[in-house]
Amino acid sequence: MAKTQEKDFTLIEEAYVALLALDERHLKIIEQKFIEDEKKPLEWTEFLHGLAHYDKIRDLAVEQLGKGIWRNLGRRISLWGIFATGLFFFISLIFEIPIPAWIFMGAIGFFILAGLIYRYSPQGQKYAVLNRKLKQTEQSDFPNIIRNYLLPLLNFLKEECQTETTIKLLMNFSPRKFQKGSDTLRPNYTTPTGYVHKDTEYAQYDVLRLSTRLSDGSTLIYHLKDMSRRRNFSRTKRSASGKYKTKYKTKYKVKISHTLKLVVSKKQYRLRPVGLPATSTGIRMDQIENDKKYIFKLRGVNFLRAQLGTNHLPDMQALLNLIGEVYKRLEKVEQNT
Repeated sequence: MAKTQEKDFTLIEEAYVALLALDERHLKIIEQKFIEDEKKPLEWTEFLHGLAHYDKIRDLAVEQLGKGIWRNLGRRISLWGIFATGLFFFISLIFEIPIPAWIFMGAIGFFILAGLIYRYSPQGQKYAVLNRKLKQTEQSDFPNIIRNYLLPLLNFLKEECQTETTIKLLMNFSPRKFQKGSDTLRPNYTTPTGYVHKDTEYAQYDVLRLSTRLSDGSTLIYHLKDMSRRRNFSRTKRSASGKYKTKYKTKYKVKISHTLKLVVSKKQYRLRPVGLPATSTGIRMDQIENDKKYIFKLRGVNFLRAQLGTNHLPDMQALLNLIGEVYKRLEKVEQNT
């Protein structure tokens, strides 16, 4: 038990130290749930590494320790006091033993003692400090998008871009703001049995906008858009006593659209002369060209989700599939020396 507690306390300290190691720019991202800047690939990965490290330790600490009874020593002592007092009264009632008045005074004194121990004892103060640190890390939370999606994406681009190339990035993982508007999702108006539809609200915003230049000179622009619908329902019933009781229910539909624009120089590539492969299932592609460039615009599969969440982005393979659709249609131009 003691070893387990010490391990738990070490985890809290690690999460708290990782939080203190973040600078003002990191804390601003946690507060605003928003990133917009332009940096070199290596600068991006170094900047976000601290956030990803803190997020990983923070989630582990909160998951393992969030409900621990150790967080309040006075509460634990009080629970034992309530149990002992209740047991004494139960025995007194069963065996008809008179309860002296001093028992009540003793119970009150016991609970006061528990409060004093929690407030002033070394162990109680230690628990209180650890509890404050854990609460601070609990409140300094943000979705796992940076750790699970953005950082792997930037690590991939770091390998595909030149060292001095910059990546322009906008990422928004703030809560959705629903309002009245037009429906951008396919109709799905199933009403729960017994409920009446009240109103429908919509939210639409850019989750990610990223643009950079690859090492072969091609320009890459990647865009993720979140489109959500919230439908509100109510049901009113009359109880046996004549009172009316209203219940509410909400249904969500979430759609993620991811698009890629790739601009390729004709000095570097040309279309394969014969046997162009068909576009893969679930990917739509438009292709135009001018004297100097090929311009490919691709849209991937729309990821529909019936529940609301912020960790539902497509994985890295979705982007690689879009890029692969372009390059399998191209071949390198041999440069004359």
